Amino acid sequence: MHNTSDVIELFLKELISQQNGELELKRNELAVKFNCAPSQINYVLATRFNTNKGYIVTSRKGGGGYIRITSVDMTRNEYILHIINSIGDAISEAQAMQTVTGLMERGIVTQREALLIARAVKDCPLMAPEAAPQNRAALLKSMISTLME
Repeated sequence: MHNTSDVIELFLKELISQQNGELELKRNELAVKFNCAPSQINYVLATRFNTNKGYIVTSRKGGGGYIRITSVDMTRNEYILHIINSIGDAISEAQAMQTVTGLMERGIVTQREALLIARAVKDCPLMAPEAAPQNRAALLKSMISTLME
């Protein structure tokens, strides 16, 4: 059984694919459709439709406000470079997992490769907690750069 966030994600991805990679909608109307709070829509957009997963989300607030989700059409190498550049000098474990999921969803890595990368960048006793975000970023960048063709 899927949770509400999963259902919203699948619904939005289907609409995006039907509308050639770009979707415009109203957050409140979507919240009513799924009988949830607008904050849950925000959560889905922030965690499942970010640049690391190949989407750009723009929004305008107010009475005529909208959300626009655009699927970024990049070549494999462009996408990999984009991900490497977006990681920065430090990355949280949650952000690293989102990045790995995005790589898998775009077919850059297999499920097995994604599991290996995820395991390598997870917090572990060998990583000093204060240096973990920096070490994770360096390791993730290094692993992803090997995916370049």
